[in-house]
Amino acid sequence: MASPSLTPQENASHAVDSHWRASVGFYAWMVGAAFLLRFAYVLAFHTYRFIPTANHYSFGFETGSIAGALARGEGFSSPFGVATGPTTWIGPVYPLICAGVFKLFGLFTTASAIVIFGFNSLCAALTCVPIVEISKRTIGRGAAIWAGWAWAVVPLFFQWPVVWVWDMALSALLLALAFLFALRLGESSQPPSRAWIGLGAFWGLALLANPGLLTFLPFSLAWPFFQQKAQPLRLRLRLVAISVLSLAIVVAPWIVRNSLVYHRLTFIRGNFGFELHMGNFRYSNGMGWGGYHPSVNPRELEKYKKLGEAAYVRENQGIAMKFIREHPAEFLQLTGQRFIDFWDGKAIEYNPFDLHWFIHRLQLPWPRYIHFGLSLLALWGLLLALGSRIKAAWLFASLILYPTAYYLTYTAPRYRHAVEPEMVILSVYLVYELAGAIRKRFGRQG
Repeated sequence: MASPSLTPQENASHAVDSHWRASVGFYAWMVGAAFLLRFAYVLAFHTYRFIPTANHYSFGFETGSIAGALARGEGFSSPFGVATGPTTWIGPVYPLICAGVFKLFGLFTTASAIVIFGFNSLCAALTCVPIVEISKRTIGRGAAIWAGWAWAVVPLFFQWPVVWVWDMALSALLLALAFLFALRLGESSQPPSRAWIGLGAFWGLALLANPGLLTFLPFSLAWPFFQQKAQPLRLRLRLVAISVLSLAIVVAPWIVRNSLVYHRLTFIRGNFGFELHMGNFRYSNGMGWGGYHPSVNPRELEKYKKLGEAAYVRENQGIAMKFIREHPAEFLQLTGQRFIDFWDGKAIEYNPFDLHWFIHRLQLPWPRYIHFGLSLLALWGLLLALGSRIKAAWLFASLILYPTAYYLTYTAPRYRHAVEPEMVILSVYLVYELAGAIRKRFGRQG
């Protein structure tokens, strides 16, 4: 309520301050609840305990192995738990975070595991904020609150951050922030150049964490580009170019490093050719893990060590490309199957080799039909959003392309976590609209 003793400007400032304090309090409760629930799961179910092995490979797999090498001063190297030299197997951000934890709390210790899962839980909890902010700008304030709390408290969304030492929670947060960044940039009629520079720099960091997010990049740039139609085309093109240049500056040092390691131009990750072979060979089920992975096949590991990573990846890529050329119909069939598998949760039932100790860790109470159900709700919500022409509906639709690399190689249920915040928004939108329609209909009858 405005105070008569204050000027209009002072009243406006007071209203802004009150709104800001209310927002901070609201988000503090939501983020706090989300974090505590996830971290309590870690402690209650002892997910920080890993099967002890000589090389500690069960602690984060490639991520943990590289982080361990970093912490020992061996550089970004050795993704399979044994000394094999420099690597470009995964992006650098998350292994560097884990390496920092190892330096402070010990190599592969229980304390380090708890801290890393705490970090994952914090990333997941902070994702509540962009979920609500995206929702307020698209599906409405009422549904936004439900979407935020759904992410915070529904156990399905605890699944990967609390059991995997990997970047899933960080990737989900970064993609949601990229979505929000694009929306906010599009809302301003004359955004300053520094906003576009910030978007590019943010994307550089996001890609260093997970290059798989790249498929959303052009859409996140296109949204503000087309929203600012009042600006001259030349100016908008210049702003996009500035953003891309900012991104390039952030990722360039890592690309230079990788290119020196591989002796040819190499992006943030250099193992795509290997991943392509993992899911594409004669009579493959398309799910990957056909016994070819160096982490489980001693013969492949010896070949990897003998050839070196660059030559090993090239050899696998050559085998995969030969298969695709000679059996294009089978490759298309596998790709179509992977598209379905990504969304219907089938991969969660796939046990590719005898890792009962690890599969036991993942026996969480969310079977395949729960994952499939979320996909159906999100798809229905997307169709409703497109039909109702809600703001940024096509930006949501573009996320169907996010798993393109997984469609071509192989998929796993944890890969979907990066887009689950947006799936939650669409699902809540559907339920909220249906509930409103039901209330309206029965209210009239009453």
